[in-house]
Amino acid sequence: MDVIINEQNAAKKKAGTGLQPIKAEMKQLQKEIDVIKSQQDAKHESKENFDKQLDEINERRKKLRDSRDKLYKEKEELRDNYYGALVVFQKQQYLIQDIAWMTDMKKKIQTREDEKDRRKKEYEERRERITKEREDRKQREDDRKQRMEDKKKREVDNKRIQEEQAR
Repeated sequence: MDVIINEQNAAKKKAGTGLQPIKAEMKQLQKEIDVIKSQQDAKHESKENFDKQLDEINERRKKLRDSRDKLYKEKEELRDNYYGALVVFQKQQYLIQDIAWMTDMKKKIQTREDEKDRRKKEYEERRERITKEREDRKQREDDRKQRMEDKKKREVDNKRIQEEQAR
């Protein structure tokens, strides 16, 4: 047994003699693996960081898109309100113009009516004056005729009285 142990130890030593360069090479490879792993870890961290940044950018884009959509919707509502108010304003302006036109026409018609009434009144006054002048002339003519008749009657009466006195 000792022999076997010695043989095994000798085999171990024999196998171990070439191990130092292999161990050094393993250490070197392990260092390269560690460097590559650290680079991969850095790449992985960088990738995760980029993913986080992309997620944040996407969230900001989504918020901005929502904000933009909200602003567009508000813009459309304001535009609808504006054009609705503009239509109401135009209707009011047309109504105001119609009222102004009607008022103007009413004033013109009233002026015509007043002018017509004034002319009619003047016509009636002229007619009354003419009628009154005719009546006055007729009355004066009748009075003149009456005076002439009275004068003739007095003359006839005076002649009769003179003839009676003369008789």
